[in-house]
Amino acid sequence: MKKILLGLGLSLVLLAGCGHKKTETNSNAADKKEISNNLPIIDNAKQQEVITRTLVFPKDERGNQQSQTVTYQGEHFKRLVIERLTATDNEMKEAIKQMGLEEAQKSLNESLEQDADYVQARGLQGFSGSVTILNENELKMTSTYDFESLDIEKAAAMPYFQNLKLKEMIKLTPEEYINNLLMNGAEEQK
Repeated sequence: MKKILLGLGLSLVLLAGCGHKKTETNSNAADKKEISNNLPIIDNAKQQEVITRTLVFPKDERGNQQSQTVTYQGEHFKRLVIERLTATDNEMKEAIKQMGLEEAQKSLNESLEQDADYVQARGLQGFSGSVTILNENELKMTSTYDFESLDIEKAAAMPYFQNLKLKEMIKLTPEEYINNLLMNGAEEQK
C-alpha cells in the first residue's frame, strides 16, 4: 500500500511538473499572439507619424550647394523644401557694390516679377519660392512644395517645374526618394 501511495504521490508530482511546463508554453504562445496582434497597431502608428528629414549635397566646383527637407507621413509626401546656395555672378556683385544689399534685393525681386514662368509658378497654390541675397558672394533660392494643396498635373505642365519632374517624383515613396538622394551624394543632417 505504501508503494501504491508513493507511486501516486510521485505521479502527481510529475504530472504537476508537466502541467506547469505546459501552462508556461501556453503562456509564451499567448504572449507571442498578443505581440503579433499588436504589430498592426505599431505599423499603424508608424503610418501616422509625420517624419521630416533633411539631406544636403556637397558643394560643387562652383561653390553651389543644395539641401532638401522632405516631410512625409507613411508613403505620402507632405512637403518638400529645396534650398540652393549659389555664388553671385559678376553682374550681381557689381550691383550690390553700387546699390547696397537692400537695393540690390529690391532690384532682383523686380526682375523676378518680369519673368513670366516664375510669376506663373508663384501663383500656383501649394508652391512658394524666393531668392534672397545673403551677401555679396551668395544667393539663396528657396522652393517650397506643399503636396497637400499642390495640383501636380497643373504644376507638371508649367515650364518652371519641367526639371523637377514632379509626376515621376510622387510615383516614388518618400523613402525611395530619400534613398535616391543619398545614392546621388547627399548626406542626411541629424
